[in-house]
Amino acid sequence: MNVGAAEDVMRTLEGLSNVHFTQIYFNWQLIKEDPDDDKFVDCAFVGNVDYLITEDKHFNALSEIEFPKINIIRLKDFQKLYFRDKII
Repeated sequence: MNVGAAEDVMRTLEGLSNVHFTQIYFNWQLIKEDPDDDKFVDCAFVGNVDYLITEDKHFNALSEIEFPKINIIRLKDFQKLYFRDKII
């Protein structure tokens, strides 16, 4: 992508009624090995997600942190969990 495409995407998102921009009041900085991953942890926390699905080993650091508690799960394990009651 280029800057123009990114700006077009942002304008489109800003025009949607179900998109709400939020002022960020924290930055947990929990992923020491790859600080660029922190944005996903912050988003997962704010979204009150059940799981953060990733294959990135840097997120393993979250298993040692009590708060904020973000449950990390591998894609394969999530698929087993999600599809266990589904007929495919």
